[in-house]
Formats: sequence, structure tokens, C-alpha cells
Amino acid sequence: IQAILRATLSEARATLDPRSAVGRLVSESPPTIAALAAAPSPPAPPPGPLSLQAGYQALSLSEAGIVLQGAALNATYSQWRRFDLSLGTAFLASAHLSSGGVDVVASLLPVLLGVRARWAKQRVELAVGPVAEVGVTSVTSINSSASQPVPVRSGTTHDILLALGGDAELRLRITGPAWGYLRAGALGVLDGPRYDIEGVPILDMSGLELSLSAGVGLRFP
Repeated sequence: IQAILRATLSEARATLDPRSAVGRLVSESPPTIAALAAAPSPPAPPPGPLSLQAGYQALSLSEAGIVLQGAALNATYSQWRRFDLSLGTAFLASAHLSSGGVDVVASLLPVLLGVRARWAKQRVELAVGPVAEVGVTSVTSINSSASQPVPVRSGTTHDILLALGGDAELRLRITGPAWGYLRAGALGVLDGPRYDIEGVPILDMSGLELSLSAGVGLRFP
């Protein structure tokens, strides 16, 4: 509207009193395209507190002497300024073992809960903190040289693994809400099942558990 009025009254600029309202409107110069382009854009909305991660994970059980590999999934809630609450799991492929002519398959489904302190600088973040794990284990025989299958027994009354330790995660922002991560963890197994075949130990899931994971994450607005 101001532009239309300026165009209409431009011819009468000399006869108008510059102190009047109409005169001030005509004397004001319209904003240029350069001025509009130079105007600051509204700030981007802050990242949301929830992020999801997916990647590759390798997990080693020191006493068992096996390495399990598979896909890791993790959810992180960053409600606090410097702290993260994480919940994750991993879908690991089974490991094959052989003892006394018997082949067995060992598997582990871990669920991890952790709290991390977070430090951020530009595109890089470092998060470190304690982690607790509850894992469901399974060991079954797949063949035997004997005519009857040989049962695999656990030295405990349950097939549950309990571990406590810590991990560290390094994050690098790729673009927008996407970032890559590298995470390493070390946990001590507080209670792990031991398996045997006819009294001969075949697998011990106690001791030290080491893990390494890498992948990508996405932070939701």
C-alpha cells in the first residue's frame, strides 16, 4: 500500500509539506532488494531431545573366547543440558563351538541402559558414562556323533547375563540432524551362565565383555 501511495504522490512531492504525514510517507525510500536479502533469517529450531542410532557392533566374551557380530540399535534422550539417557540392544549372530564331537550354537541378546555425561564443541561430541546390561543367553547342540542328541546344561538356574561397566561414544555431525558415531565399551559380567556337556565345560559367559560399535544417528526435532 505504501508503494502505491508513493507512486501516486510522487508527482506532487514538491507541493507537499515534508513535516506532514503524507510528506513523510512520500519522502521515505522503499526498502531495496539488497536490504531485504541482508535481513537476518529466523534462527533454526533447536534439536529435539530424542535421537536414534543404528550400526554395526562386535561383542567379545573373554572367558568364552567368542566374538559375536550384528546390528546395534540405540535410543538416546538428551533432556538435560549435559547428560544423556540411553537404551539399546543388539541383534547378534550366533557363534558355533565344538567340543567332544558335539557342535553347539551360542547366542546372546543384550539390553543396555546407560547414563552419559556429554561434552560438545562445534561438530564433535563426546559422551562417557556407566552402563548396565541384562542379556538373555542360549546354547543348544546342533549335531552329535552319538545316536542321541547330547543335552547342553547350564551351571546356573537361569540363562541370564548381568554386567556392569562403562562406555564412551564419539559423535561427528554430518549434516543437519544426521551424525556418525563410534562407541567402545567394557563391562564386567557379575553373573553369567556356564554351560557343559555331560559334565565337561564348553562355554563360560562370565569374565570381561568388550564391545565396539559404529554407525549413524538421527536427531528428531
